[in-house]
Amino acid sequence: MPSHPIFRTPLTVNPRFELSPVPSSYNFWPETAGWTSLPIWRIRKLDRKQVGYGLVANSDGFDDSPDAEIISRGVNSKGPASVALARQGNFFLWGFPATPGDMTESARRCFINAVCYIKHFDGQKPLVHKDRGATGRTGLLETIAMQRKIMRDGDYKEGLKPAERDDPEKVAGMRKMYVEMFQGSFPAELVKEFGENYDKYQSWVRENYDLLHLVPDASKHAWPPNHFAVDDDLKALGIASNHDVATLETCVKLLEKGDRAEAARRVLKRYTFVDFPDAQGWRQWLNANKKQLFFSEMGGFKFVATPTNFVPRYDAPRPLLNKDAPLDHNRPVVATVAVEPTQVLAGSTCKINVKVVIAPLWHIAAGGGPALPMTIAVELPKDVEAVGEWSRPQAEASSNGELHYTGMLEFTRTLRVRTGAEASASKVVCRVNYTVCDRNSCRPPATETAEAYVVVANAPAEPKSAETSPTKAAEASKAK
Repeated sequence: MPSHPIFRTPLTVNPRFELSPVPSSYNFWPETAGWTSLPIWRIRKLDRKQVGYGLVANSDGFDDSPDAEIISRGVNSKGPASVALARQGNFFLWGFPATPGDMTESARRCFINAVCYIKHFDGQKPLVHKDRGATGRTGLLETIAMQRKIMRDGDYKEGLKPAERDDPEKVAGMRKMYVEMFQGSFPAELVKEFGENYDKYQSWVRENYDLLHLVPDASKHAWPPNHFAVDDDLKALGIASNHDVATLETCVKLLEKGDRAEAARRVLKRYTFVDFPDAQGWRQWLNANKKQLFFSEMGGFKFVATPTNFVPRYDAPRPLLNKDAPLDHNRPVVATVAVEPTQVLAGSTCKINVKVVIAPLWHIAAGGGPALPMTIAVELPKDVEAVGEWSRPQAEASSNGELHYTGMLEFTRTLRVRTGAEASASKVVCRVNYTVCDRNSCRPPATETAEAYVVVANAPAEPKSAETSPTKAAEASKAK
């Protein structure tokens, strides 16, 4: 998040990036499997053996509270999404190791800026505390994808010592542990039906996404302590979501009418930290807090109200279309367009070249899944037409069969200028429509708009005659 204040004020940071080998643990994560390097900003002068380990936080649902924010991830042994710089309330996580004396100059400046930044939240205690064993819905989808890969590639063996990996009994025991931990996230009857069919688990989560909640697991599984289940009360009441404030309004109205009051009361108690003996109490509480309520999965799938003196986190607005703007969490996709050559004769052809750059740890849907795949739409001048189809890069297949693009992409297509077209400089408007996702979620479909010009000449430039060439002119002058 390069636009964040800790990189800009009061000191200028100017982090510089370099390529670094990807930690072996990243191979466990579907979106970074097969990566060999990634861009990093170096914050320490010494290597890990000299300064020790740092500290990262799990990013799953980290910022589902308005007083929590993810600022920067960091290379670590846990995974590509783990958070190294973050804040919740008046607590700031500086996860990188090394004392200021062992930091790079840019890191020292960033550290000072972080101290100045957290001062703005002095006394603002965290609004929620993570419930034991809490996980989010998007994290559950990631768990399914990871489990599919672990079982397919046998990565569960990595948890064994090298000498134990040739022991069939040890390998079978480790595999069983991974399976039981995974299945502990789901109702027992679902596990019995689905077994190790990960497509069915994924479909079940997506079909019931807005009605899922965590319930204590009374089965033999020690971990996780909770499993996901569909809220049957919400289904019976015809309510489509458990994380919309409108759900509370609906249930309070049902209480006031005496309509299915017991189910409505269970829903209200399930998703809040309060309880009232009658509908009047619930109405007064809801009217007083409705505008300040937010839903926290990490806080136990509960609605929480922000206090009146709450200081909001820094949320950078999406910058104006600037092709030189850095890629970050607020703008993970940048597109540019160019016409080559820059000048073309009437009756001839040229190429339109669209470049799309995707930030690290993000990908664009290319087909084979529920997200809308990327498309390119071009508005051409009246005397220019497109010929043939787009030449496009090969999409990558994820572990669940969905296709996506990552990194830097290039799409080209032939354009033909009509014979007899008048000389002109006309605008070409290109719109790249895409759905961008990271490991946690997919954003709503978006569009990047870029422009270029096609310059048309209706005749080739006239060559200079020998009589008027500089050489001939000089020779004629000498002769005179």
